[in-house]
Amino acid sequence: MVPASTAKPKKRAWSVPTDPNFRPSAVNVGPDGAIYFADWHKPLIGHMQHHLRDPNRDHEHGRIYRITYEDRPLLKRPQIDGQTIPALLELLKEPENNTRERAKIELGKHDSAQVIAAVDKWAASLDKNDPAYEHNLMEALWVHQWHNIVSTDLLKRMLHSPEPHARAAAGRVLCYWRDRVPDALSLFKTLAEDENPRARLEAVRDASFFNDIEAVNVALTSLKRPTDYYLDYTLHETLRQLDPLWRKAIAAGQPVAAGNAVGLGYLLRSLSTDEVLKIPRTSAVLEAILDRTDAQDADRLVALIALAKEKQTSRVAELFARFGDQSGSDANAASSLARLLPWQLPVELKAERPRLAKLAATGGSPELRQAAWATMALADNSFDAVWAEASKSPAALADLLNGIPLLNDADFRAQAYDRVKPARDRNFNRVAGVDG
Repeated sequence: MVPASTAKPKKRAWSVPTDPNFRPSAVNVGPDGAIYFADWHKPLIGHMQHHLRDPNRDHEHGRIYRITYEDRPLLKRPQIDGQTIPALLELLKEPENNTRERAKIELGKHDSAQVIAAVDKWAASLDKNDPAYEHNLMEALWVHQWHNIVSTDLLKRMLHSPEPHARAAAGRVLCYWRDRVPDALSLFKTLAEDENPRARLEAVRDASFFNDIEAVNVALTSLKRPTDYYLDYTLHETLRQLDPLWRKAIAAGQPVAAGNAVGLGYLLRSLSTDEVLKIPRTSAVLEAILDRTDAQDADRLVALIALAKEKQTSRVAELFARFGDQSGSDANAASSLARLLPWQLPVELKAERPRLAKLAATGGSPELRQAAWATMALADNSFDAVWAEASKSPAALADLLNGIPLLNDADFRAQAYDRVKPARDRNFNRVAGVDG
């Protein structure tokens, strides 16, 4: 590549190049504060669309652009090469990342023991009233990382920094030192509950580097606070990495996400219904079975009985807890659960008749209303009252008629025959255009 000219460049306004060979890349800020980028200036775009031996590939020409703000002075480039350790440490206070990075590179040429002793002394002398105090402390931690020398005390100090970006950055350092810091996962778990989403994201990401079921708990802890697109993506990828760990633990009945119902629910939603049915029946698992619309009604009924027993409540009350005042936020789940209403004990149904009547009148789906009408008849052990109530509205009567097949007791269903047959005949005649 032809190097940038040493001649003083002419001032000119920046415009979008019209040259079709313009190939900008490798953008960086130089020590003078100017923006530099390379232009490969090739007729081919080099992402392997063309053969490496294509004769149109130019291996000799290229350009380097330097962009500055017109009539504004550039930075004075600090002396870095050959500087003493104290002088290099002071450069860590500079606002330009390029300067700080090159200072740490230069510090890497010095004896690590001398550098660490000096940086610890430098950190202790920093002005706590300086607005950049937390950042300067973070630079001290990065010097430790650069020399691969663990400072647990400084690390923990930065993990509890009042500056959220410093907490997130310290989390990244902890990830690199995870095998040498005691209780690293415990520290990550605290970070996963941080009020700042960037700090939480770092904890979730770093959990993926462990081969311990506690890493799953760390990642799921982040769900105790609101998430966003980036947290959701990172959590998904972390749990995919830890997939063998948590699946094995759940299958073995080992505690996962203990005390974190939201986290455990997240994992259970990742399992198929067949997988959920095979794992030990904890409360969360029982609730997951109830919420699966593709589960067999018999399996859901068994789960309902077990859950009601565990919570010391009635099965009907447990069902209504999932219906909500209307149909709930998931109409499909509520509608499929409604099929279990006519399977419940009449004595429990009788106590819930007022709520059944409300559900029959205001249920958010036909399935809910139909099941409620049929279940009211079961609670009454008679069709007399419900038939009279439903007959006040054609729509309500239709819901009752459609709900009767949901009743499991054939003898009880037969009690409705004398009422259903005339209604059926009238409807048949109306459709056929026959009077009477």
